[in-house]
Amino acid sequence: MGQTLSDAAIEQYREKGYLSPMLCLSVPEVAQYRDFLEAMEFDHGGALRGIYQFKPHIHQRWAYEVATHPTVLDAVSEIIGPNILIIQYTVWIKEPGSDSFVSWHQDGTYFGLAPFEHITAWMALSPSNRKTGCVEVIPGSHVKGQRSSYAVENANNMLTTGQHIDVDLETEGVDLLELEPGEFSLHHTMLLHNSQPNRGADRRIGLGISYIPTHVSCSSPTQVSAMLVRGVDTYHHFELEAPPEPGKPIEALQQHAHAMKVWRQSRREQLKMRESAGVKA
Repeated sequence: MGQTLSDAAIEQYREKGYLSPMLCLSVPEVAQYRDFLEAMEFDHGGALRGIYQFKPHIHQRWAYEVATHPTVLDAVSEIIGPNILIIQYTVWIKEPGSDSFVSWHQDGTYFGLAPFEHITAWMALSPSNRKTGCVEVIPGSHVKGQRSSYAVENANNMLTTGQHIDVDLETEGVDLLELEPGEFSLHHTMLLHNSQPNRGADRRIGLGISYIPTHVSCSSPTQVSAMLVRGVDTYHHFELEAPPEPGKPIEALQQHAHAMKVWRQSRREQLKMRESAGVKA
């Protein structure tokens, strides 16, 4: 396989901590995957909540197809190498006119992963722009490592931990990762980012898919699970998840429930470790 990303693009990722936009899905594919997602919501009686907002690729074939699309995996492999695991996958939906937002944060704060080679692909299934509340980033902030953060209680914050990092926008600067449906961005786990409320007419639908190379490990006592989507895993740091198979919905849902149980336990352990170290959030 030839090189997917240019040398300039790879260098930009190293320096700024992100790449955007990149085209992946066609218009018909976007419509199809959005239909599948909204059918999943209908089956659950409304907006996805609790464990069903996370790791849909374990029990939904459409979500698995998006996460393993060759265009995405080819780009990810240029950054983190050929042996790739999905460690997390989040459905981010902001309804039009809602006050939902995401505070300034770093993805890696509660993952407990080392080294910091976790990369997130953010795939748009509807317009993601300034009006609808696209992802905003502080370019180059990933090179400064872990920032001090604290928890802020706000029912509209889509981050369940309430993680907040103080940012000086005048000195640090902000780039907007505006995406058309079918486009995706890539960002580093330590890149500072947030998003504003959706003031557009359509739902802002995004899929945040977190990839790591197989040599990365997690510091929590509980072994979390991950899905091998390219290459081989010779390290065995994670319990491997199986892709969803046609005709086996019950097995897939059972696997999903287990994956979320150990993930949540790991998050609790990460919080305790941070509290023991005197970190506020």
